[in-house]
Amino acid sequence: MRTFTLTLLSLLIATTGLLCQAKDFVVVIDAGHGGSDPGALGVNATEKAVTLAVAKKLGKLVGEEKNVKVIYTRPSDRRVTLEERATIANKNKGDLFISIHTNSSQTNPETCCGTETYIIGPEKSDKNRDVVARENGGKYDPNSDDFILISLRQDLYLERSNYLATQIQKNMVSIAGRRNRGVKQDVFRVLWSVNMPSVLVELDFICNPEQEAFLASDDGQDLLAEAIHKAFMAYRKKYDKSNTKADKTDESYGDDNDNAPSSKNDKQGSDNLKTDKTSEKVTADKKHDKEERIANANIAENGGTYHIQILAADSKIPSNSWQFHGLKPVKFYKENGIYKYYYGSAASKSEIAAILPDVKKLFPKAFIIRLIDGKRVEFFL
Repeated sequence: MRTFTLTLLSLLIATTGLLCQAKDFVVVIDAGHGGSDPGALGVNATEKAVTLAVAKKLGKLVGEEKNVKVIYTRPSDRRVTLEERATIANKNKGDLFISIHTNSSQTNPETCCGTETYIIGPEKSDKNRDVVARENGGKYDPNSDDFILISLRQDLYLERSNYLATQIQKNMVSIAGRRNRGVKQDVFRVLWSVNMPSVLVELDFICNPEQEAFLASDDGQDLLAEAIHKAFMAYRKKYDKSNTKADKTDESYGDDNDNAPSSKNDKQGSDNLKTDKTSEKVTADKKHDKEERIANANIAENGGTYHIQILAADSKIPSNSWQFHGLKPVKFYKENGIYKYYYGSAASKSEIAAILPDVKKLFPKAFIIRLIDGKRVEFFL
């Protein structure tokens, strides 16, 4: 009996230790192009070969870090669609997405040089049109209906994506000796489809013979991978101190048709418009009273209630997620498979509009909506 008890105790201790292990930080590394799609071409090298080589070297470095799991969207020379790349990243619940590419230019191809890193955003610069069209596999209309959704989604991860991109640019200069072409924003299909902070790195111009030689060399690829790896280490140190990524399995709040005015408990959480350390904290009594009235609003005369839509995502976001910047209570409605998150509740557009400027400090793309029975019937940009 004593032997059985000790064995059972040892098993329980071992099991408890396994349960307490930290969740792996999942890094999805995306080597651009592949298979029948060679990407940009140099005299001898191809984009698909360079990106795969750098991705593998980066994955080896990142994979050596404690509690880190590496996922490749293409571990070999095969064609993977942009949609498939995003699906791989989302299915594996990635914490970070790094897409690797080489640049090219029809203007002065033999003199263009330097690294630039993109994050998702609404810049839509004409200077970036060739890059965007090439990496999107064709042209994309920035005035399409999807662009509102894209603009909202980028607010989820903008700060973190921008930090990683800035670190990559810095290290590309100091470690890989590349010219700094800066951090840029634009509409890349592979970035807007992933539910995590993400960047797209253009390593250098493969059309420039000098840069092509560097990109194709083993030493050059080592330096490029090391530069991105060092950027990742800085990112993880800043944002993964206690596994801050929210658990996507948390389904603890909100219903698909939940558009009712805030409850008494919810009202207590909305007394102040809370922000993170980098945001202004709203504490004035006047704003307190205004939000309290809004939280207890009756149904609008023309039906439904008015709210401020702040974000959109392909999956539910836990109510305590950092992505809300401390704002609460936040609720959602579901439309075409997309979860759309909103704050506040009022019987009139003018009432909800009174707190819109404060919400825009946290979510610049926020706008007013009207819901009836959990469905959006009107919006005001």
